[in-house]
Amino acid sequence: MEIIHAASEDPKIYNQNVLVLPVAEDITATTLDDILPIRDYAVRFYKHFHDDFDFLIFVSNLYWFNRSPDWKIGYGGIYYGVSNDVRGIGESLFSDTRRWGSKGALQGVIHVALAGGLYPTVAHEIMHRWGNSIVPTVDPAHWGFSSANGVIGGFDIADLVDHGGGRHTVGEFGSVAHGNPTRPYSPIELYIAGLIPPEEVPDLWVAEDGEWLDEHTDDGHRLFTASKVRTYTIEDIIAMNGVRVPNHTLSQKEFRAAVILLIDENHPLYKWQLDRLSDAFESFSHPGPSAFYAYSYDTYNFWEATGGRATITIDGLSRSLK
Repeated sequence: MEIIHAASEDPKIYNQNVLVLPVAEDITATTLDDILPIRDYAVRFYKHFHDDFDFLIFVSNLYWFNRSPDWKIGYGGIYYGVSNDVRGIGESLFSDTRRWGSKGALQGVIHVALAGGLYPTVAHEIMHRWGNSIVPTVDPAHWGFSSANGVIGGFDIADLVDHGGGRHTVGEFGSVAHGNPTRPYSPIELYIAGLIPPEEVPDLWVAEDGEWLDEHTDDGHRLFTASKVRTYTIEDIIAMNGVRVPNHTLSQKEFRAAVILLIDENHPLYKWQLDRLSDAFESFSHPGPSAFYAYSYDTYNFWEATGGRATITIDGLSRSLK
């Protein structure tokens, strides 16, 4: 079985949608205290490629990243905000593109693990381009204990049960990512991404101080407690953050990303893994229903997650070579 080693420092394009980038660092160095120099890799990328990309997606040949030795959970991906030119989403306007090697086009950089739920992880990290900064929650940049019901957290308001005394259950639920990752972007996420008008966004129930309890109902649902609960209408959200500019009729609908696979001497890659990764991103970026289900959770590609409202191109790398 063919193995791809990090024998050269020269990056190589594979199947026009993956750039294999050998690095000197150990790619397992992904804790918060010992993280890979992703920005340096981005600068290195732009030495070979033109500034044609909205997102760079770095992929390490690992199943899961460890956050730090004293954290008992890991993570599947991380988002680095590079620039923002959108008003009304709770973020200030800024551009840090030159530090990342871009001349202005780059919006964000993503780092994910190769294995696991690739589709939901990448879709989750892309959504961090826009949220959440519009309502206060206990989980920064996520929906927390709210009815956002999206890929970066929240639950379906129909599942909310008030047990009295500030105690609630909501069935299957995650405050930073939904318990069931096979889902499209929710209305509030589509709004902040500039893909639907404000009148299509339902009210948002938010427990601003939500906290899990070590209690479960008879049917196995875990209880959480909250004393500071508020329901935000879209009018409330606009009053707090301003109108989204550009609005859904003028916002960007077509995006382009480059996938960069990181390998080192101690973590060679089997060719079948590279084929699988290439096929996965080909389907993730397909402007129609996904046909790739190699991972158990991979069901919604980007086009499907946006309800057909937006596309992302991940191919033609040779066309952007300097």
